[in-house]
Amino acid sequence: MTVDQALKNELTIEPHTVSTGDLTVLPEMQMRDNMNREVINQYADMINELPPVDVFEVGCPKTGKVRWYLTDGFHRYFAHEEAGWKSINVLLHRNRTYDEAFTFAMTSNYKNGQQPTKGDRKRAVEMLCEHFEDEFKLDARKVVPMLKDKGVPKRTAEYYTKELREKIEYKRDQEIARLLDEGMSQRKISEQVGCAKGTVQSIQKAITASGQNAQLAQNVH
Repeated sequence: MTVDQALKNELTIEPHTVSTGDLTVLPEMQMRDNMNREVINQYADMINELPPVDVFEVGCPKTGKVRWYLTDGFHRYFAHEEAGWKSINVLLHRNRTYDEAFTFAMTSNYKNGQQPTKGDRKRAVEMLCEHFEDEFKLDARKVVPMLKDKGVPKRTAEYYTKELREKIEYKRDQEIARLLDEGMSQRKISEQVGCAKGTVQSIQKAITASGQNAQLAQNVH
């Protein structure tokens, strides 16, 4: 990144007052497991004291249309609706991607606002893993680093992905067994699946030792 690009990026967060109707508010951008009605009512009585909400400006390359996605401040947004306000103060993050907006929405409350509950953390981790599944595919080792890179605390990522990582390893072993049955070499399997050659060797030995063919290899893990 050049100095000019860095300066430009610094200037792409701008304070604005916009119409609430201009914002795109999606359930999948909300990391909270449940909205707190008591908080919404409390905020509705103190609209002028509330800080701005975060909004990401995302353009569609195909159509050229721009959307403003609400990414943080859902309680504040609904408080404005509750109080009958048609405008809201925002911090507008310009020229962003949908992935950037989604990541910010799922992780912003780790850094500010009301601390996320266990349900919030679980929801955010599950939604991030679903959205960015292509970043780890059949490699369970990449799940926690991926989440950590996006702003999820390491311990939270480890705790809420234990079952997912076990499922990924199970699917990986099934895929390895299938490719072995097709006659693919251990080296090519390790490259295609994204695992160590030793992992392929271990599964092949287990299949051989148990006297099973690859079609029954789902029991090997």
